[in-house]
Amino acid sequence: MPVHILVIDDDENICFTIGAIGAYAGWLVKACADVAGGLRILRDFRADLILLDYHLPFQNGLAALPEIHRAAPDVPVVVLTVEEDQTLAEQFHRQGAADYALKPIKAPDLISRVNLNLEVARLKQKVQSSVKPYVEKGMNQETLDLLVAFARTRPSFFAIDEAAQALHLGYSTTHRYLSYLEQSGVLHVRYNYGKQGRPRKEYALVGKN
Repeated sequence: MPVHILVIDDDENICFTIGAIGAYAGWLVKACADVAGGLRILRDFRADLILLDYHLPFQNGLAALPEIHRAAPDVPVVVLTVEEDQTLAEQFHRQGAADYALKPIKAPDLISRVNLNLEVARLKQKVQSSVKPYVEKGMNQETLDLLVAFARTRPSFFAIDEAAQALHLGYSTTHRYLSYLEQSGVLHVRYNYGKQGRPRKEYALVGKN
């Protein structure tokens, strides 16, 4: 079954290009020029991923994100924009965007980003489908989601103390959550053997490294 991609972008050239990339990658792509059109498509089209522009007529992509999430819960939204603005990127991430990429984007990069974000969404679904074991182990869903999101942002393996510091969590808490995600098949582990002492345990998303 092909991957279903919804493109919300008022640039016809961008939509055509993504459609061509999608045909090569085996995706089923539907495109529209504004948020209202995207919401109409989502009534009958089960998107696996949404590619969203920032500059749109009537309503920009950032303002539209909450409405898009309500219409398509758990569907990753990847922002494609010309705006090379860190503040804007952070605003999108706070509103729940899965990724933020600059135009123009080349076919290999787009295919890689789509595949990565689909894999992260699948892993997140796997995590969320096992709420009961988390509760039994005294774990918090929000913390698990934070750690999965953190792992997604890392270009390679990361250590326990890196995640603990970035997310303002205790070392032992971070270690316990990462160990559970490893046991659940969401993360995998390697051992970094330094010159002295015990080897350091490092983690990465399954399928990313």
